[in-house]
Amino acid sequence: MEIRAARKAERQACGDIYVRAGRAAFPWVDPELFQASEIAAWAEQGEELYLALEDGMPVAMMSFWRPDSFIHNLFVDPPAQGRGYGGALLAFAGAIADGPVSLKCDPLNQAAMRFYAHRGMTEAGHGVGPQGRPYVLFRQAALPG
Repeated sequence: MEIRAARKAERQACGDIYVRAGRAAFPWVDPELFQASEIAAWAEQGEELYLALEDGMPVAMMSFWRPDSFIHNLFVDPPAQGRGYGGALLAFAGAIADGPVSLKCDPLNQAAMRFYAHRGMTEAGHGVGPQGRPYVLFRQAALPG
């Protein structure tokens, strides 16, 4: 497994993973809300994109907003799920962040809720995001020192 910054030419691959995994993970959401072009737009606004690769092929993506140590998106292509890519990207975010990592998770996505809790993320709040969808704010425990 390799994790690295996505190159500009790989933004489409990040977007494709976002669309496939997002539509699979959120069947209660209008699938048209997941558009590959969003990933490139967020990158143009300063989000950092990272890829997890298997044998040189992108299998998972993460968009990261460094000023807030915030994971905006973390998606694993459905055929690659359960093989450690999501956990590796989450750990990578913790290693490059300037403080505790945070992210928002839809509470209806019980698999993701369990995933983050199992990896030491704690619920730090609740809110309502765009399109009126609720979210749980998860935050990584602060590292000692």
